[in-house]
Amino acid sequence: MKRFLLLLTFSAAVLCASASNKYVKPDGDDSLDGKSWANAKATIKPTASSVGNGDTLFIAAGTYNERFSVSDGQTILGGYNPTTGERDIELYPTIIDGTDIGQYVIVKYGGAATSRITIDGLILQNAQHAQWGGGAIYMRYGMTLSNCIIRDCAGGTAGAIYIDNEAVSADLPIVSNCLIEFCSSASCAAIYNNGGIVENCIVRGCVGSAGAIRNETSASITRNCVLYNNSLSGTWPNSAIYNKGIVINCTVCNNYGDQYPGIHSEGTTYNSVFWGNRNPEDMGDPANYINGAASSHNVADEGFGKSSAFISKTLGTVNTAADGPNFRNPTTFIGAPKDASERAAISNADFSLTDASVALLDKADASQATSTDINGVTRPKGDGYDVGAYEYDPNAAMIPVTGVHIQQDTIKVIKGQSGTLIAIVEPANANNKRVNWSIDDPTIATIQNGAVTGLKEDTTVAHVETQEGGFTDFAIVVVLPVPPVKYPDEVVEADALYQIEDYTIPTFIPFLIAKEAARIDSLNPESDLTVIPERIAAMQDAINKLQGKEEPYNMVANINGDPSTRMAFCWFTNDGITNGQVQLIPSANATKEDFETCDCLITFNADATQTPALNYAVATSGIAKATKLPGNTKFTYVSHKALAENLTPGTAYSWRVGYEGHWSEIGHFRTKDAEQGEYSFIYMSDSHIMDAEYVDNARWCATAAAKTAPEAKF
Repeated sequence: MKRFLLLLTFSAAVLCASASNKYVKPDGDDSLDGKSWANAKATIKPTASSVGNGDTLFIAAGTYNERFSVSDGQTILGGYNPTTGERDIELYPTIIDGTDIGQYVIVKYGGAATSRITIDGLILQNAQHAQWGGGAIYMRYGMTLSNCIIRDCAGGTAGAIYIDNEAVSADLPIVSNCLIEFCSSASCAAIYNNGGIVENCIVRGCVGSAGAIRNETSASITRNCVLYNNSLSGTWPNSAIYNKGIVINCTVCNNYGDQYPGIHSEGTTYNSVFWGNRNPEDMGDPANYINGAASSHNVADEGFGKSSAFISKTLGTVNTAADGPNFRNPTTFIGAPKDASERAAISNADFSLTDASVALLDKADASQATSTDINGVTRPKGDGYDVGAYEYDPNAAMIPVTGVHIQQDTIKVIKGQSGTLIAIVEPANANNKRVNWSIDDPTIATIQNGAVTGLKEDTTVAHVETQEGGFTDFAIVVVLPVPPVKYPDEVVEADALYQIEDYTIPTFIPFLIAKEAARIDSLNPESDLTVIPERIAAMQDAINKLQGKEEPYNMVANINGDPSTRMAFCWFTNDGITNGQVQLIPSANATKEDFETCDCLITFNADATQTPALNYAVATSGIAKATKLPGNTKFTYVSHKALAENLTPGTAYSWRVGYEGHWSEIGHFRTKDAEQGEYSFIYMSDSHIMDAEYVDNARWCATAAAKTAPEAKF
């Protein structure tokens, strides 16, 4: 980020002549006029309110536990040494700390700026804003946020930055050269982009649901950005980038998401690389989806959507393989950090290109490529433009490796489980950060790219060696025994007694969920043993509702043709159950005995069709995790369909489906009177329910339909 400092220092000197420029430093005095470093004020909020349009607020290094608003035409600059006036945002960090404030720390009130507001060189941290907006800053049109770090913030709509959507101004909001890390939101993990420009930014280690960067409108642009090790789960589509606008030259790697962890793009996406992004095995779909018109020249290790969007969908999964991306020093784990070691690895990672990145070098579309890369390097440097946020410069000065150290002295893993050793190559900007891993006794544990898997209980030593210079370090590997467990006797008994092949799928899945909820290890000191009786009772209730595999389910009666004489029926059974009939009795309240004895019984045979093998539930529904079913579990069903014809108009019927010994509950309908005129009914199609949000949408849709058509018969 230092490449901007000369320009900014010069600008500050020019602005010093204004009588409205103000200065703030931690040891300042609010009783002074704030017009120089010598007379600097101590607090930002009241000082910012006195800075006029076209003037600047200079903020010295230090930590300020406050929030403030900005106004039209202001420039806010951090990173100063108040003694010398020197500006270096890395040496002299200006930190706005939101601890215990409970709101975003910077906001523009009153709509779009009428003249540009610039905020540059600040660190925003520990801010929390539970309501609508970003955790750290609420941006509007006509604002620029540049050369800033936002970390450990949490917001209601976005973990870091919310960009408001205001068509009243053509002066676009810009987020440039910013680092956003370890932020969180129940919605967008980092930046909610309503029509702005997000460029040259790094987003890493953030947690959310509907995108780490969310390009919400067709005018939203994200370019030259790197997004890695973010975790997205919950609200669809769980992607590092959710794009309705334009994405150009981005690098998106090692993100976790319940559905499309790399990208879900309905807009246009160009010249971007997607690698190492992973969703649960039970998801089924590839990790990256690009379907916007004109999208092209993207490279991924897996993807689908518009076929012309990808140059390749077979990028090697091993970074240093000949067909791999050969990034300089990528992380070796997926998703947000789980501990301090992984957090340090995220901070040390480098996804820039090397001379071995042949899968990405010179592969971009020149007509869509950015003119410079994320570091300001002019494109192209080779025969063509490179894919991703970085341009490889073969003529750049070589930075030699000077050392390596493993973040952990000792790693402990349970037999059969894995942990990750983190190697830090020095210096951080070394050109060749590739390392080789080895382990003294591969019968005790294995190691690959730093990932250690325990094989038997014992101790061994793992080693790392840099490819350049041969620098080494080691760590102790301790493989621990699998800890003993003790589950409730009722759960262990249910494991043996009840098997999925013996029961209908819709009744067995709730049983599985209840059983796994009751699988509480009483030897684990962190287990809550007080809930066991309640969980066992819920499991027993689910057992009582189990139905044998031959029983029909999901029965539906529906109009098909003339409602006065016809009615259609459909239902499902488990795979292998092909017998099926519909039985009707011309009676409004027929009983089971009536179906066995009445000579007025009407029977129609059903057609049976086997379905393809289908995933029972997508990852976002939570069912896959709750049941502990193996990844990518699929079920096959039999679909039964029958058409009852030549019915009597204006007659009440009772009906059931199935076959001898396996009949459904009894349903009822009435045919249309022959003389009855037109009538209204509500028709709802498949709602494709995947999670709680879809359930709510379906519920509100049904409620709105009922209010709109109160005269509907059904």
